[in-house]
Amino acid sequence: MSLYRFRIKRIIVVLMTTVFVICSCGPSRQPAVDISKYEGIFPTELTAEVRHEQSKLRWRTNRGNAPIMGYNLYLSENKALDSGSTSGTLAEGISPVNTGAYPGDKDPSTDYETFLAADLIDGVTYYAAVTIVYLGGDESPPSNMIEFVCHPSGEFSLKQRYSGERDGYSFSRADYVASDDLENHIYYVQIGEDDYLLSPSRLDDILKSVKFYPLRIKTIEDRFEPPTGPGANKIKIHKGDGCLLRTKAGQYAKIIVKNFSGSGNEREVSLEYSFMPAPGYTDF
Repeated sequence: MSLYRFRIKRIIVVLMTTVFVICSCGPSRQPAVDISKYEGIFPTELTAEVRHEQSKLRWRTNRGNAPIMGYNLYLSENKALDSGSTSGTLAEGISPVNTGAYPGDKDPSTDYETFLAADLIDGVTYYAAVTIVYLGGDESPPSNMIEFVCHPSGEFSLKQRYSGERDGYSFSRADYVASDDLENHIYYVQIGEDDYLLSPSRLDDILKSVKFYPLRIKTIEDRFEPPTGPGANKIKIHKGDGCLLRTKAGQYAKIIVKNFSGSGNEREVSLEYSFMPAPGYTDF
C-alpha cells in the first residue's frame, strides 16, 4: 500500500471517529412513554398541612412501576381544576409552580410524596392539585383538588399586664407587643385567685376589641362550630381550658391554656393557639 493511500484511509477513520463522538455527546432526550398503559393512574389523597406562610402538601403516588420524571404541582389562588369538569381536568392557563418536574423520591415503592410550598400569604385561599410527569413529558390526570388557607399557630406565654415584657400578643404579627399597643389582641391578669384573658379595649377604647367564648376542644387541631351570642370581653381560665377569640373583623383564634407559673407580678400563663386571618373562616 502506498504511503498516500495509507494517509487517506487514516484520515477517513479519524473523521468517522470524530463524527461518532460528536453524535454520542449530543443532548440526550428521555424516551416517550406509552401512557395508555397507565390510564387511570394518577395521584390521590392530596392533603395540606398548613403553617405560617407555608403548606406541606402530601399525596399518594399510585405510580407503581411506571417510569416517571417526577410530578407537577399546581398551586393557585384560582381553582386548579376546571369547575365544569367531572373527570378531573386542569383549569385552562394554569401552570405548575415547579420549574421542571419535581423529582420527589424515585423509589417506586414509596407510596406517598411531599412538597413544601413556601412564601405563601396568610389568610389567602389557595387551591392545589398534582400530576405525575412521565418520561417524555406527558402528564397523568390530576389528583383531587384541595383548598387551604395558611395561618400562624404555636405557643406563647403572657405575663401580667404592664409587666414591661410579654404582656400582650398580636396574632396577626405572630409576635409579642405591649398590652396597650394598637396591634395587641389579648392580655392576662390575675384577680385574687382567679386568672383571666381580656380584650385590650378594656384598657382603652382606642385599642382592639375582641370577644371570648368557651370552647370545648382537646387539641388545637379540633374543629369548632361558629359561636353564637355576643361573647364577653374577658374570660376566666383554668389549666386545660379552651376558648375562642373573635376579633372585630371576624377573625378567629383557638386557644388552649397549657399552664401557669410564678406568682404575683411574676405570674404568667402559657397558651397554645391557632389564628385564622381570613374573616369568617372557621375550618381550621
